[in-house]
Order: sequence, then structure tokens, then C-alpha cells
Amino acid sequence: MDDIVSWASIEGLETAMGRDPARAFAKRLLVFLESKVAEIPAAFAARDADAIRSCVHKLASNAAALGALKLSAAARDIEALCHAGKVADAAAQEAAFAALAAQSLEILRGRLT
Repeated sequence: MDDIVSWASIEGLETAMGRDPARAFAKRLLVFLESKVAEIPAAFAARDADAIRSCVHKLASNAAALGALKLSAAARDIEALCHAGKVADAAAQEAAFAALAAQSLEILRGRLT
């Protein structure tokens, strides 16, 4: 589990903001992540590079803020492929990305809810 989510980010928020405000903030980020993950299948299905890139860009920074560093890195990889016009290559990663996103969100929900 430690290789999927690093708790240092959330612990840093708790130290800086206090436990309750940090958890409330982290929960808001989690809801945002869930919404972006939910948008991705339609963007991939449409082969819409701009929509894919927009979703994964927003997802990457918020995932990193919550310590989901593998998810953030995978999102940045897909973003770079879309930026380079390699939508088919990005789409080839959709299943693995979806599985990693589901696993990351499950771990984060377990900690934050």
C-alpha cells in the first residue's frame, strides 16, 4: 500500500493546518479527484486529446497533494502523450490507469473517511 499512496503529504497538511482542517481539505481534494477520474472514460472513448489532457492535468496535481504519487505520475505520462499528439498511445494506458486510479482512491477513502 505504501507504494501506491505516501501518507507524508497528508501528514504534512495535518502538521501545517491542524488535523481537522487538513482532513476536511483532503476530503475536498478526494471528491475532486473522484470527479476527474469519472470524466476520463468518456474523454478516452471520444479520443479527445484536449479533454483527456485537461482531466489528467487537474488530477495529477491533486493526486500528488494527497500523496497518490504513482497516480500523479501516470496522469502526467498520459498528459505528455496527449500533448505530443499520441492519443492512441495514451488510450492504450487507459485500463492500467483506471485500475491504478481505483486502487488509489480506495486507499485514500479508507484513510480519509
